[in-house]
Amino acid sequence: MAENTIKTIPKDLEAIIKAPHRYLENPPPLSPEAQKLLVEYSGIPPDQVEAHIRKIRDEAFAIHPYPCLGTFLFLSLSLPSLPSYPSLLTTLRVPGTNFLDLGTCLGQELRLLASEGVPLSNLHGAELQPAFVQIGYDLFRDGAKFGTEGGGTMLSPADIFDESDEAPLKGLEGKMDVIHAGSFFHLFDYAGNVAVAKRVVQLLRPVKGSVLVGRQVGNVWAGAYLNELKGGSRFRHDAVTWGKMWEEVGRETVSEWRVEAEMEMGPEKEWEEKEGKKEWGGEERRMGGKMESEGRRKLTFCVTRV
Repeated sequence: MAENTIKTIPKDLEAIIKAPHRYLENPPPLSPEAQKLLVEYSGIPPDQVEAHIRKIRDEAFAIHPYPCLGTFLFLSLSLPSLPSYPSLLTTLRVPGTNFLDLGTCLGQELRLLASEGVPLSNLHGAELQPAFVQIGYDLFRDGAKFGTEGGGTMLSPADIFDESDEAPLKGLEGKMDVIHAGSFFHLFDYAGNVAVAKRVVQLLRPVKGSVLVGRQVGNVWAGAYLNELKGGSRFRHDAVTWGKMWEEVGRETVSEWRVEAEMEMGPEKEWEEKEGKKEWGGEERRMGGKMESEGRRKLTFCVTRV
């Protein structure tokens, strides 16, 4: 599938980084799962949680201004929202069942699974930014409990596109039972999406039932949109293009996949409707005359090998 060519890069970078869809001064109310994780797993007193997560967010955002950090969306845990989560938990609690969190960021999904009784030796995280791993230990106060002494595996810097023999992910190829990709695929253009999907195929066990789950920013007008910070484009899928991409990946990897995907309203869209906003930072991303904000949705997915 060909991408739309986008070359315009907005000039006011600071306005983009701190635009309301990318950055909030104060954290929104935490989900019950996140609150429980921070209080019971990490041992943070309830009256200190807000100050703690704001401090951690600021440290991480200074390293890279991902919107999921700026808006505290990293604490809106992805796994519990999946219909398959109860069955995934049952599977992952079995020793020797391997789980990989791609683009693990601060490792929040891994800590959730650890708190739910998944053996640490089953848990693997891959992150491009090494500093995020240490900030994750600071966030959850579990450097010894989860880190090398505890048995959890954090690979960083781990570049999904690095297939060399020395690459951190090389040793995991063909060994993962479940891969989670939350807020990951939408970072790339269409060719990058295909390349990541092929790496997922390589990392998963080549057996029926191996599964990729997660969420990403999608759009009712699927296509390429401007990458505000780096130029070029990022691809926004809908359920149809996501399914067709996996058909393409299946043909090229000689594998077959059952794709379940659902578009739903996400936090960014709710904010826009509440506030009546259509423009961010003075320049909106456009594709074929459509503003991305008008069609943005959260796309959740489950891709299972058959």
